[in-house]
Amino acid sequence: MSQHQWTPISLLLHILVAIGVITQLTSSQLMHSHLSNAHSFFIVHEISGVSTFVIALLIFLSKIFNPNHLKWHYLYPLCARDWRKIFEDLGFIFRLRLPTRHGGGLAGLVQGLGVLLIMAMGLTGSTWYLLRHQVIDLSISASSVIHIHSFLANFVWIYIIGHTVMALISWLIPNTRKVALP
Repeated sequence: MSQHQWTPISLLLHILVAIGVITQLTSSQLMHSHLSNAHSFFIVHEISGVSTFVIALLIFLSKIFNPNHLKWHYLYPLCARDWRKIFEDLGFIFRLRLPTRHGGGLAGLVQGLGVLLIMAMGLTGSTWYLLRHQVIDLSISASSVIHIHSFLANFVWIYIIGHTVMALISWLIPNTRKVALP
């Protein structure tokens, strides 16, 4: 069974995004608290948000434009062949087997959506900041943008919990319950 080979830079970017997202989720809860230093958590949230957005953008660009890396359709399936892999992976999961596909399939789609979600969080957070401080003037209000940002944050929580649970399941389940796929 082939294991995914992490390049050092890919591993570093993945770790940095994980740290950034966890910092974001934690600071977002603390900045709305009644603690005397709640504003400090807001500053941490801003800095880690911009940093995480930049790292997610680098990951996105590296996946899309690096010919030696995964192909973009592994993360963003458009053709029937790519969707067939996703449904094949779902079939294995429903039979209580874990597919271990190298690129694409359900894991690739979830990873691609996660990168887009983190970038959407960065864009909405940055747009809110610029609107709030009147750096830009759009026809949308800062409060509308922050509501979108907060709504998307719910999906980040779901993504982090799901990603952690799947990583633990994959680590705990013996290889006899996994199916290696091309």
